[in-house]
Amino acid sequence: YLGLEGGAGQIDDLSHNLVVIPAEAAFETGWLALGTVGYKWTNNFRVEFEAGYRHNNMDSYAFVGDPDFDVTDVELWEATAMANVLYDLALTNDLSLSLGAGAGADFANVEVASLFEMDHWSFAYQGIAGVNYSIGRQTALFLNYRYLRVTNPEFEFTSIPVFTDADDLVKHAVTFGLRYALQSTQPYTDTAPPPPAAPPSAPPRQFIVFCGF
Repeated sequence: YLGLEGGAGQIDDLSHNLVVIPAEAAFETGWLALGTVGYKWTNNFRVEFEAGYRHNNMDSYAFVGDPDFDVTDVELWEATAMANVLYDLALTNDLSLSLGAGAGADFANVEVASLFEMDHWSFAYQGIAGVNYSIGRQTALFLNYRYLRVTNPEFEFTSIPVFTDADDLVKHAVTFGLRYALQSTQPYTDTAPPPPAAPPSAPPRQFIVFCGF
């Protein structure tokens, strides 16, 4: 199957050390787009490869002990590549609940006022929960929530000798999407019901003939 989804993404406040000075960054709600290619078994397990793009602007930045410090025009964009395993639990003929998890890599890029830029590859893992609704033999709409955690991203500006060591980057995303199966795997409930079975034939009759002499 193929899937495409988009929605809103939020990043938890990021605590880190800028060189040796503790600081914290807060981000605005951003957006993301994801594409998936997967395979579903008849036992309702799915495996898929997911590629994504996320974008958030920084809302505020503060050094510990100097809350009035202000940084503007900071952008964070990320590219992710994840391998997921999910299970679909049928609720009705057309409605199902999905639960799953995945792991992979996250590439994060931070740009400050178009002057300085830094990026880093990190290991990432996520949990997924979603609701699916079939609208055809091979097509389904779905709503997903993702909890994505990027482990200890470390950034270094390429133009100046500044290094940051950060805690895990935690992200939340709610997306809406469309999934298309390349081959139909289950009947569509709107098809006409099969014709009723023919009534059973009557049992054969037996006749006894008496002859008198």
